[in-house]
Amino acid sequence: MEPKGNIRNPVILVVLAAAVLAAASIFLLLRQYRVEVDNAQVQLLAKGHTTLDALTAGIRAQSRRGMYRAERLTAIFDELAQTPGILALQLRSSSGALVAAGGERVTVPDLPPGTELWNPDTLTMTASADFTHDGPGTGPPGRGRGEGGFGLGPRRGGGRGFGYRPNDPDAGDTPWEEGPHVLTVVLHTGEVRLAIRNARLRLAGGALVVLLAIGSGAWAFVSQLHQRRLMTGLLLAEERVAQSERLARLGAGLAHETKNPLGVVRGLAQSILEAPEADRDIRGMAQQIVDESDRTVGQINSFLGFARPLEPELRPVDLSGLLDAMKPLFEAEARGSGIGIVCAGNQLTVRADESMLRRALLNLVINGIRAVKRQGTVAVRAEHAHDGVRIVVEDNGCGIAPEDLARLTDPYFGRFEEGSGLGLSIVDQIARAHGWRLRFRSEPGAHTQVSLEGLSEVR
Repeated sequence: MEPKGNIRNPVILVVLAAAVLAAASIFLLLRQYRVEVDNAQVQLLAKGHTTLDALTAGIRAQSRRGMYRAERLTAIFDELAQTPGILALQLRSSSGALVAAGGERVTVPDLPPGTELWNPDTLTMTASADFTHDGPGTGPPGRGRGEGGFGLGPRRGGGRGFGYRPNDPDAGDTPWEEGPHVLTVVLHTGEVRLAIRNARLRLAGGALVVLLAIGSGAWAFVSQLHQRRLMTGLLLAEERVAQSERLARLGAGLAHETKNPLGVVRGLAQSILEAPEADRDIRGMAQQIVDESDRTVGQINSFLGFARPLEPELRPVDLSGLLDAMKPLFEAEARGSGIGIVCAGNQLTVRADESMLRRALLNLVINGIRAVKRQGTVAVRAEHAHDGVRIVVEDNGCGIAPEDLARLTDPYFGRFEEGSGLGLSIVDQIARAHGWRLRFRSEPGAHTQVSLEGLSEVR
């Protein structure tokens, strides 16, 4: 199988590249968002400056010789206040006196010239303007042409000067207060807030699209790598299975070819054993040959059974009837050792291959009898579990060492000299063929519990 490091390194690189790309993309989106917000604010500021400039120009246009008319200022202010987004306009003298105002008459703060005050709903801007000497020939009221200007006072000889006469009650002119005046405009920030909200939505949507696109690409790439690894592992596993099958066939052929000469040897030894002219020593050696031949053939048969692929034929199996039928076999195996056999099927029926289940239970009970040795108990019981039915074989024998638990199903591993080392391997093979689980629980020197779990109950 391909080493994990060969897959993990590209995955790390892809994740890092995706993270860098996502960070760069989000940075660009944030930068674009900042530009849009700044543009919206700049546009509102430009509108404020334009309004202040227009207001200044309008006041200067109607102001002559340091005088103004209040109704004309009011008309100018009211006309500019009709512009969408303008909430209030105001003109104050250098002493702070209100000269003119227009708009919705919101509370306008008294701020110094050149101020830009941002509030959640408004932007207040101020500018300085001096109207006291606006226009040619302006001068202090009452001064004649000979005193430094066109003069606003009465001319000698009874004539009228150029411009308005401040002393004329019908003229309605008001002199400008000396010093710079402060113009104030209050703008509504609704358009800016709408632009900012739209920019935020675009930022969030863009970031989401970027993250989804980059994440999907990275996921697809990693999935492709993972799929390649799985395919490589599958191909290697198939090759191992094929190799194992070839070895199993070779082993089975070798075992079969070994059994034939062993049968001949056993037959010859049996003939010597039965010959009337053979003495006692010769018969003893012949019996040993027979016994060793039988033991070797038994191991070969176990190997053949282990090497042969299992294909269970599932049918309903009555566990109570099965255990009742097998109990005499268990007792025969334990005869002479004083070991008690207890069986309880609990009227449960499961779906299994009966011959394979019999073989598995026989192996488990024989292991339990060998673990107990003398004066103990081996119990076999079937019971309900959370995932179906389980069959438990429990003994109060020598137990299993903790370091041996992980190796119990390895072929030819065993602690009993009289065993072949394939019993639990065959049980595990049978369990896997059925989709069951083989579980071991043991306390050294006290007891051992082996269970087949996950059996399907037939109701």
